[in-house]
Amino acid sequence: MQTSAPGSARFDRAGIAKGLKIFFGLSVASIAIIFLFTDWGKTAEALARIEPKYLLIAVLLALADWCGGGARLYLLTRGLSTKIAFRDTIKAALANTAMGAITPSQMGGGPAQVFILYKNGLPLVEAMSASLMTFVVTIVFFVLSAGAITFLGVNTSIADETVRQLFRYGFNIFLVCGSVFILFIAKPAWLRKLLRWFFNFLSLFRRQHFLRPGSRANKMIDSTAEIHQINVYYIKNRFITLVVSLLLTAVLFGFKCFVAYFIVRGLGVTA
Repeated sequence: MQTSAPGSARFDRAGIAKGLKIFFGLSVASIAIIFLFTDWGKTAEALARIEPKYLLIAVLLALADWCGGGARLYLLTRGLSTKIAFRDTIKAALANTAMGAITPSQMGGGPAQVFILYKNGLPLVEAMSASLMTFVVTIVFFVLSAGAITFLGVNTSIADETVRQLFRYGFNIFLVCGSVFILFIAKPAWLRKLLRWFFNFLSLFRRQHFLRPGSRANKMIDSTAEIHQINVYYIKNRFITLVVSLLLTAVLFGFKCFVAYFIVRGLGVTA
């Protein structure tokens, strides 16, 4: 598929570096506070009882998860205007994991992934679309999984009411996200109107208007038409790729669950 990303679209490298330092500092501070206000002596004792064989398995599963994430992203970048090497999608997947780990609600993972793809030659709009599709197949996986768990009655075996409420909350959140994505695929003009309303509202609290001529906000709104075009291309022409990516997502989340399991076993807890 041939597309042309807006040539003026650029990343603010200084802003990214500053944000990375801030979030990394906050993450380190949070860990320090947790150790300060908990019984760190018992934590040290638990860490001393670690069984290396279980942690080795967890590390190998984490590596498989990382490589699988790169493979999924590689599949989704095929057919776009610029070919990206598999090693570059591996780097993008690692950037997603690393930045997601140190930013609130994993918000930094997606932008970091887009940045690495863009840095390695993929036009910005296409990098955003490929990353968006990884998010979409993940949402579809969560919705299907939660639906299957509910249908099979597995969730009723959870004794803790708080966990059941969190399950229902997560299911509803992903269902809403999926519905919003479908809506904006069908009605892209609504997305542009919503973004204009959002930036107009934010402009009430600053001197310069966000939607002034040549602003980044205007360029972002203009790029939504091309993003919509690429998304429709995926759905119409690469539906099989999306299905394969969905199956690969199921495998990846299997790896994630087993990583947690073997870490717990490595700490000597029977799970």
